[in-house]
Amino acid sequence: MMEFRVVDTVHSAFTVADLNKTLVLFRDFLGCEVLVQDHGAPEIVETLTGIKGAPCKLGFVRIPGGHMIEFIEYDGPNDRRDLKARPCDTGAAHIALAVDNLDRALAGAKTAGLELYNKVVTIDDKGMKGVRSAYFRAADGLTIELIQWNSAGDPFKRMPKQS
Repeated sequence: MMEFRVVDTVHSAFTVADLNKTLVLFRDFLGCEVLVQDHGAPEIVETLTGIKGAPCKLGFVRIPGGHMIEFIEYDGPNDRRDLKARPCDTGAAHIALAVDNLDRALAGAKTAGLELYNKVVTIDDKGMKGVRSAYFRAADGLTIELIQWNSAGDPFKRMPKQS
């Protein structure tokens, strides 16, 4: 039996190779508000993660709609590595953002440093008919999905609560 309950989403977080580049992408291309850019205290990082010698820089952005994302660029330890995860690999993650015009986003994506994974998909399922989606990879491996809803809008907001 749960003796507590989740009351809200605070933020999502992604480790990136270049914090400044990521913040520019999210601010200038995706229209997010940069709220914080700071250094993480190594002793707090070590206490939270168990990783010694892991100084980092961090930045928080607010996406239109209110969700917050934390981006972390670690400066150590020396044995850290880049993951080349595919969307199908366990532990892979992505952020999905709704856009009002996917064609315009596609037109500017390459200049903004985003590479299209494969092709744009148009969904034909009930309730999602006409929704368009595309997966992109940012320069440091972050996967970003851009979705354009159909005229009915976000179907997840219309779903009844499950008991």
